[in-house]
This record gives sequence, structure tokens and C-alpha cells, in this order.
Amino acid sequence: MFDPMPREYVPGRWSADNTLEEFPVIYRCESCGKLHLAAYKVVEGEDGRASLTGKPAVAPTPKAMPLQVPELRGTVIEAYRDEAWACAFASHHRAALVLARSALQALCRRYLPKKKWSKVGLGPEVAEMERLVGTGWKAVGDRVKALADKWAHPGPLAVDSPTAKETRSSLQFMDETLKFTAVMERAGHIKPARWVTSRHA
Repeated sequence: MFDPMPREYVPGRWSADNTLEEFPVIYRCESCGKLHLAAYKVVEGEDGRASLTGKPAVAPTPKAMPLQVPELRGTVIEAYRDEAWACAFASHHRAALVLARSALQALCRRYLPKKKWSKVGLGPEVAEMERLVGTGWKAVGDRVKALADKWAHPGPLAVDSPTAKETRSSLQFMDETLKFTAVMERAGHIKPARWVTSRHA
């Protein structure tokens, strides 16, 4: 059940009319602790016996779908975003939301001069983004400010865990905000701060 390479379990000899195309295996991921289903392709191996080859298709996938935003490719923003989704897939909902919040803070800081970075929280940076970008970004600003507040700044008392539905909704909002902002950058409405452009010059 938990063998990631179950080659010895493939029964029988290969024949031309073989109908077994995939060999399913259930295993427990060492990273997230959850059960996953892996489907290995069955092919003809040595001595005419059935064999497994290649990387299996795994569900649920532990990786986020690519963001496909050229402006953010290879940035720390994309890295935090991908880690947020990975945590959500592993049911680490608090971590997913805090990472999503960090991704959006990194997004704000992409466009703000360092002297505008706040030492007291995300809110002032979002307000600065609203002043910089205008009403279009202000429409999402309030939700960005509130994202994961009670999990990013917990008190000493217990805080209810975020639900899977709440987490997914917040991460989808994160993706929409990243794409929306990148479109404005592509259109020339906003530009990365000088410290960003000079670093990649």
C-alpha cells in the first residue's frame, strides 16, 4: 500500500492482448502525510513480463498549477504563491493563508520604493498601492489587508482553523490579484520600483 515503486506487485506476463494499461497504487506522502493515488503506466519489460515505467500520475497533485504570468516568473512572489497552494493541498490551511498573505505583500513591495515599506504591517503598504495604482487596485485592497489577519497575527488564545473552502477561496483571490496587477504592469499603468528594475538590469 505504501511502496512508492511497487514493481514486484505487477502480476503475470505481458501479452499482445494485455488490457492492463495503468497500475494504481495508494501511498502516504512523506511530506504532507496524506494518502495519494499514483497511476503507473504498464509496459512490456524484460523477459516478456509486465513492468512499470516512468513517473506516475499522482492525485491529488502536491503542486500548484503554473501561474503563467511572465512578469512574476521566477520571483519570490511566485515562490510564495506556489508554496501557499502546496500547503493547501496538504491541508495545512493556516500556513497556506499566511503564505498567500506574504505573496501579496511581496507583490505590493514590487512596486513601492523601499522607503515606503511599512514596519507595522501590510495595511499601510496596501494603502500606498491604492494611492499609486488608483481605484482599480483599491477595489481589492480591503480584502488584501484582511487576508489571513487572525492567523498571521494570532493571540495567545486558540483561533479556529480555517476551512478548506475558506482557504481555497482566499488562494483563488490571491491568484486573481496577482494576475490583475500583472495586467496593469503589462499595460504600462504601473511599473516595478527602481530597486527591482536595477537588480535585474
